[in-house]
Order: sequence, then C-alpha cells, then structure tokens
Amino acid sequence: MARILRVFLSLFLLLTAGCITHNVVKDYPTYLRNNPSPTAQFPANLNYTLAPSFDRTPVRIIAASVGAAHRWYVDLSAIIPDYLQAQGLRPAAAATAAGPSAGADVLVLDTAYFSFADGTAHVDLSVSLSHNHALVLSKQYSGDGNKQLGRMFAAGPLGMTRVVLSSTTAALDKIFAQVASDLRHQK
Repeated sequence: MARILRVFLSLFLLLTAGCITHNVVKDYPTYLRNNPSPTAQFPANLNYTLAPSFDRTPVRIIAASVGAAHRWYVDLSAIIPDYLQAQGLRPAAAATAAGPSAGADVLVLDTAYFSFADGTAHVDLSVSLSHNHALVLSKQYSGDGNKQLGRMFAAGPLGMTRVVLSSTTAALDKIFAQVASDLRHQK
C-alpha cells in the first residue's frame, strides 16, 4: 500500500511540476478561419473601438482536471478585435485613416467581466454607440458560451485551448447578435 501511494504521489508531482502557459490569443485568428461564426447583421458604416478603460489584463484559467501545471491566458482586448474584423467591422482608427465617412457610427466597447468556469466562458461587455459624436445607445450585454466540460476531460491539456476559444466565441456570438439587433431597432 505504501509503495502504491509513493508511486501515485511521484506521478502526481511529475505531472504537476512546472508551469506550462498557453496564450490562446495567438491561436484565435486560425480558430476563426477554421470555425467561422454566424455573421451578425451590423449596419453599414459601423466601426468599432475599444474604450481606453477596456481591461487589457489577461485572465488566467487553471483547470486541474486537464492538467494542474497548465495555465491558459485569455485577453479579450486582443480577441474582440479579431472577432469583429471577422464580422466585417473595421477599427475606428483605420476607418478614419482611410478617409472621413459621413454618418459613420462608432461602436465603443468596454469589458465589465470575463470568466471561464466549469467549461463555460462568461463575458459581460459594455457597449455604446455614437453617431456624429452623439451618444445613441449605451447598454450592458452578457453572454455565456457553450458548456464544454466533457470536451475538457476528453481533449486534455492540448485541446483545452480549443475549448476556451470555442466557448468564448459562442459567448461573443450571443452578445454581438444582441448588439446587432439593438442597432437595427435603434435606427
């Protein structure tokens, strides 16, 4: 019995020693190309920008069930621009550099919260819309990704990045579908 306990303890220490970090942001453009989201129907002439107060601190995810030594980092300030550009929106700075656009609307995004627990991403996002520098819409949106706890166990540490990206994208799909709907009804 003592020998089995020593073997188990040795294996546990071997598997959890050190820290392996995974920056999921670098894999996101490839993920979006291979798994396109349904396109939200945004109004024409819509650009976006991240508010100066947008939280740019990467959120650390630890999932002991797939490897206690692994850490995944999610930075929404990098993921959201990739997501919106895949949706066909341009950053407001790039749109301004391309030339003034009469009647262009600017979507200003600010994060309130991001978490990943029990195989599900949760995102709260503050969104405001300005038209000709006048505030037209200001609202808080929330979205939960698809629960993928089973995939976490099955995929292990190597598949966890895909699970995080998939659930985060599903949360963003829900949020931006609501935003697009509100924008269509705003006009």
